[in-house]
Amino acid sequence: MIIDSLPVPSALLLVLQQGRWVAPDRSSSRYREVFGDDAVAPQFLPLSRMTANRRWLDDIPEDYRGFYLGQPDRQSPPGD
Repeated sequence: MIIDSLPVPSALLLVLQQGRWVAPDRSSSRYREVFGDDAVAPQFLPLSRMTANRRWLDDIPEDYRGFYLGQPDRQSPPGD
């Protein structure tokens, strides 16, 4: 499965499909490691909502997608 042009790791996909994935506590240091900032109001979607939610990207002009998807970063891949 591809979400916003990035593959969802198979292990994550499996636990999502089984309903076993639990979002980390928002005070966890994991957010800073992944996003480079503290979590204010994190929102994690179930798999069905992830696939439905990404459809809005198809409706916006290509030159605006970078504002939402970010840019690749070789120093901290994927960086997006």
